[in-house]
Amino acid sequence: MNTASIPNAICAGTCTNLDLIVSGGASGYTYSWSPGSELNDSLIANPVSCPSSTSSYTVNVTDSNGCNASDIIPIAINQLPTVTYTASPSMFCDNVSSVVLSGGTPAGGIYNGTSVSGNSFSPLTAGSGTFLINYVFTDANGCTDSAASNITVSVCAGITEPNADIKNIIVYPNPMHGNIIVSGLTEISQIKIFNVFGEEVLYRQTEKNNIKIDVSDLSTGIYLIQIQGKTNFISKTIIKE
Repeated sequence: MNTASIPNAICAGTCTNLDLIVSGGASGYTYSWSPGSELNDSLIANPVSCPSSTSSYTVNVTDSNGCNASDIIPIAINQLPTVTYTASPSMFCDNVSSVVLSGGTPAGGIYNGTSVSGNSFSPLTAGSGTFLINYVFTDANGCTDSAASNITVSVCAGITEPNADIKNIIVYPNPMHGNIIVSGLTEISQIKIFNVFGEEVLYRQTEKNNIKIDVSDLSTGIYLIQIQGKTNFISKTIIKE
């Protein structure tokens, strides 16, 4: 009687059947696995193992004539990939038709969730609310893990962006945090920021080419910045994170 084992490699946190092939001897085999406490049944041919670390199992096989053979089956553990995902930006107006999702690592994973198709999310389809978006990544060993991040969609009824846009005026960074910079101004200009309800929350007047505006007092959310000069006008949606 002969036994042959097939080494297993599994992903951390998963289970597997121990693979054993028995040939020869007299049919009517009985099995005894050790350590049996880690198996679902230590007296069957292919018990299930759910090890937390690399392990080895010894099996003793006896045929109906009382002849014995034994083998050792090792199981290697492949660790799950380290997956992270932080949606940036994480806030959108409900009139935006589609945005490309990014921020998931390692690259090459799949996004899923409400109103997600491929790597795109549709605030317009989702409607207002907060949505949990998952990023799932599978590595070369077939091991999978995921991370999730929230995206908030707000009703932006008070925000309207006119078509007029002066290309040389730049507003950055967007999303903004502590400060926002307006560059490319060539004349005295009024700078106004409105919230999603159309309420003016910040006003500045400047003739400088570049101006830094402190926005740290603004709450997290979506805003509209309007820059009005004698001949120039720009209106742009910005996000405070």
